[in-house]
Order: sequence, then C-alpha cells, then structure tokens
Amino acid sequence: MVEVKYLGVVIGYTYDNCKTIVFIDNEVAEVCKNNIFKNKSLFISSRQKGTIGDDNIVAIEEAIEYCITKCNET
Repeated sequence: MVEVKYLGVVIGYTYDNCKTIVFIDNEVAEVCKNNIFKNKSLFISSRQKGTIGDDNIVAIEEAIEYCITKCNET
C-alpha cells in the first residue's frame, strides 16, 4: 500500500503501482475525484527506488509515494 498525495495531503492509497487509487474521504480527494468524473486527466509523479542491472535497465524495488501534480478544479 502506497500513499497518494495532492497538495501535500494524503488523498488515498494505491496497491498496484497507481493503476487504481482508493480515495479517502476528505475535501482534497473530492477535487481529484470530481475531475475524474468529468473525464479530466490527472498528472501523477512517483518516488521510487531500484537498482540498475548489468543491462542498464532499472529494476524498481519499492514505490515510496505517488503525488498528483496537476488536478484542475475548473
């Protein structure tokens, strides 16, 4: 379970690398949910850690946090 934040506030959690978000009940989460219902995009950034293999490909080991960076109210 990894926190999902918007404006520094936890708005929910994800269990599957942010393919789905389980929203909690707060005003900030409502802004994001309303935009989803209006078919507007959310912009998500992640903080993850991993290692670089011999083939120069990163193997993600842990997702630390997901942040919604843009969620317009209009």
